[in-house]
Amino acid sequence: MTAFLALVSGFSGPAAAGELAGIPSQSALVQFRSFMAPIARSGAKKPGLKAVTVIVEVGVSEAENVCFHVPRIRDAVLIELFREPISMDGHAGMDIQPVEARLLDPVNRALGNAAIRRVYVLPGTEQSAGAAAARLPYPVMGCRPPKNRKA
Repeated sequence: MTAFLALVSGFSGPAAAGELAGIPSQSALVQFRSFMAPIARSGAKKPGLKAVTVIVEVGVSEAENVCFHVPRIRDAVLIELFREPISMDGHAGMDIQPVEARLLDPVNRALGNAAIRRVYVLPGTEQSAGAAAARLPYPVMGCRPPKNRKA
């Protein structure tokens, strides 16, 4: 099954993962659709929910495999975040850095190998996280289903 990748920034136009594999051992960033993640506000008794966007750094040759396993990766992320929610301070916002480091092992276990090099967690939906994603060091790709399947 070939998943098509639409490049959000860095290159123009859609490209298949196989076309990107020709780029020599470069990293790529694969962006997942945003979802609601649990957050622990300082002083609150119950966790709340906030939209976050997860982007993973992989080798270009692994991008198609990551897209194929997005549901499994998202489950691993949610299990870890429900186990220990993202901490949030009213003034400083979400404390993302410890979460990103904590998610790396569960995401790689979900894939069955160490293909993921780094996990980025951006507050907000794909649209609102777009400015932060544009500052990341590699082109950002989104997983898209093949044309003959419905999304």
